[in-house]
This record gives sequence, structure tokens and C-alpha cells, in this order.
Amino acid sequence: MEGSIPYDSTRSPNTDETSPKIVTFSLPNGDLKVEKELPQSPKQNFPRRFLSGFTFKRTKSPRKNTAASATQFPDHKILQSLTISTLSLCSMDASIDAEPYKWPHDGTFDPATTALVIIDMQRDFCSANGYLAQQGYDLALVQSIILPLQGLLAAFRSHGFPVYHTREGHRPDLSTLSSRELLRSRNNPSGLGIGDSGPLGRLLVRGEAGHDIIPELYPIDGENIIDKPGRSAFQHTDFKLILNIKGIKNLILCGATTDVCVHSTMREANDNGFDCLIVEDCTAAAEKQLHDFAIESVKSEGGIFGAVTTAEKVLTALGIRSVPSRYQSGHAR
Repeated sequence: MEGSIPYDSTRSPNTDETSPKIVTFSLPNGDLKVEKELPQSPKQNFPRRFLSGFTFKRTKSPRKNTAASATQFPDHKILQSLTISTLSLCSMDASIDAEPYKWPHDGTFDPATTALVIIDMQRDFCSANGYLAQQGYDLALVQSIILPLQGLLAAFRSHGFPVYHTREGHRPDLSTLSSRELLRSRNNPSGLGIGDSGPLGRLLVRGEAGHDIIPELYPIDGENIIDKPGRSAFQHTDFKLILNIKGIKNLILCGATTDVCVHSTMREANDNGFDCLIVEDCTAAAEKQLHDFAIESVKSEGGIFGAVTTAEKVLTALGIRSVPSRYQSGHAR
């Protein structure tokens, strides 16, 4: 739920530039009231902790002759109103409680430096009619992370973090598929592999129904999708270029499967200088022992590939105490 919250200057009658100012925000129905004390003469170094979680809107015709329109904000923007999500009311922490070190290592957990990466939550990996099911695996573990991932995704969206989604799949002519990979993918009881026809179309082929992301986690406008022919999101893609241009240096990784695509992406990101965090209860493998091994390997040697945490600890760092209840459990079909 979001509400448009007018600026209330009644708590700051003193217009002296050296005096602290109290800004009061309240929802129209009076249910919510938030107060923040502004530093003296806020300038370009306006505190990140105050701005975090707020979306500012510039209007064409600012109100005149009011204390609100005279207040100076970063870049001297005049604000008529701001939209605040109820998920974003608390100040964020600069780091997340994780193992084997508090992440990120330099305390730069912030939308300007950090991105959420949701890996391969496609129907081919989450649906009973998809590729992974044709390989003969039980999908219960992968499907179990959909609900917590919905809550995590909603939280990151509400705080303005960049979000990236990946999809594994090949060109329709299979020109990106090696003969070894084709043989490997068919080495299962069903005999079906990449490019073969299934209930959701050709398995792991771009443009087919099974290749698409599940509805529960579908990208919204502004969220990039990285299409990759292999395991790592960095191989044969422009993902690294996109992150570098945006100034992202910290990656929070979720999705499927922990031991394959998530781990491959994390390892290569680490080699490329990114500080990585894997959310262990928002990732899953086809088998529990594979997931457990992948998680433990991250933490070895002082955090050889990064750090490990839980969804609860991430939400706590965001100032959120629980996953939004409006998200209902459900499996991809």
C-alpha cells in the first residue's frame, strides 16, 4: 500500500537556517505519522539514511508562499509531495548480518551500489511441465522458495533497489547449444533434453512458454532480463557491462538452482570483483544435499565466494520485520 503524503511544516516555525528542522509526514486518514529531524542546512551531503526508501516527485508548479516550497533538499529540488511505501518507513542498515562476515564488507548496502539478482525462476525450472521435471527431479524444493522470494522482491522494489532477472535458454536454431550439452541434457530416464518438445514447448528454448519467468516473480518495467545460454549470468551476456555502467558492486543472489546457475554466477561475479551475498532460504537445488554443499562452500576460507544470509536478516537490514502478508502461496504451472 502506498499513500501520497503531504509535507507538513507546522513543526518547523523557525526559519533560521542554523536551526534544526522537524519534518512530519502523515497519511491522509491519520493512521500513520512519521517524524524525521533534518540536519542544519541540508546540502549535497544529505544523509543517505534519511533518503533511503523515499520516492521523491517533482511537480511542474510548486506551491508558493509556503514553508514547504521554500525548504532546500538535495540538488535544490522543491518537493510538492512524496510517496512512501509502508515497507520503507524505517531507516536501512549499512550492512546485513551474514556468515562468515557482515555484508557487504565495506558497509555500502545501498540502492546506488547494490542489486538483487533473481536467477532462472522460469517455468522450465519451477513447473511440473518444464525442463527440470523432465530430468526426473522433484520440484518441491524449488517451488518452496517462491513465496519468500515474492516478499524479498517486494521489499527491494519498495526501497528502489535495481533488480535483475536471468533466464537460461538457447536460440531456436540451437546454434548456442554444444553437442556435449545436448547429449548431457538427454541423459535421463525420459530421454528428453534441450530443444525437445514438452508440455510448455521446446525445452529451454527462447520464446517458448517454459523459458519465461513464472508469474509470481515476473519483472516489472525497468527490471532488466539477462538471457544466457549457459549457467553463469556473466558468460556470453552483457550483464557485467550493465552493472559497471550503473555503478553496482554488491550483488544479492537468489533463485535456482543453488549448486548450478546461482553458484556459477556467484563464482564469476566474485572473480570480477563483486561482493556477493547468497540468500540461502531464497535459493534451492534439485536435491537438498546439493544445496547444502553449495552454501557451505561459499563460507569456506573466510568467505571464498562471498557471504551467506537469510531472507529474515535481509528484511531486518531494510527495516522490515515481516514479509508482506498479501502474497499468497502458489506454484508455477
